[in-house]
Amino acid sequence: MTNQPNDAYGSERCVRIGSGSLWGDQHCQDKRGYVCKKRPGDYTVPPMTPASTKGGCPLGFHSLPSLSKCFTIGGLKPSQRVNYTDAMSVCNLLNYKSRLASIHNPVEQKFITVLLANSGSRSPSWIGFNDRRFEDQFVWVDNSRVDYTAWGYKQPDENKNDKRWIARRDCVDMDMGVQNSGRWNDRRCSNKYSFVCETAKGEEKTQTISTHPYSHIYTCTHIYANTLMQTNLINFVQEVHR
Repeated sequence: MTNQPNDAYGSERCVRIGSGSLWGDQHCQDKRGYVCKKRPGDYTVPPMTPASTKGGCPLGFHSLPSLSKCFTIGGLKPSQRVNYTDAMSVCNLLNYKSRLASIHNPVEQKFITVLLANSGSRSPSWIGFNDRRFEDQFVWVDNSRVDYTAWGYKQPDENKNDKRWIARRDCVDMDMGVQNSGRWNDRRCSNKYSFVCETAKGEEKTQTISTHPYSHIYTCTHIYANTLMQTNLINFVQEVHR
């Protein structure tokens, strides 16, 4: 296949065989046929093991004992905010195998929401979710499975009434308004926002994991005068430390 591998939009990490037996890279969540290979004799496939929650985080990243990943917020100052492509590049350079964050369960969703609130940022923040390759087929940049979403009201809306290419809303951010804190929205990828990066925990990491039950919400409760928001944040931190 011509122009392969091209790692389209920085998110093609699997390989397919096309016409003429030529190879091309593809997003790993695309559904296709497959070719199997079996070792001679009896062979037991080793069981899949979940990602380890042991280890620490690099300096500047944060996590919880129950999470397998560490997260950090970039672009907090207006001058540091970047478009989606640049956010991917910055995250990739922060740490070994770091990238724009993917979110797969309510604990990760709430923890990142708390981090954003605690940072003081009111800017939307890019996450690693987009449909740049095919409209309405949202995928994670790390090729992980789409098994959780937290869309805001009437999102994604894709701006379908405006068919111009420049008007497309293919990239996803987390909002931080009082009424829609942590909810996801599709936006133009050229918009400049802060961003959420992730990396896996590792034994070699230098920063320990904070286990103080209120360590991530002291600032949040001052940022948000909304009593319901304060209560939700406190209840979440208490829940994950039970």
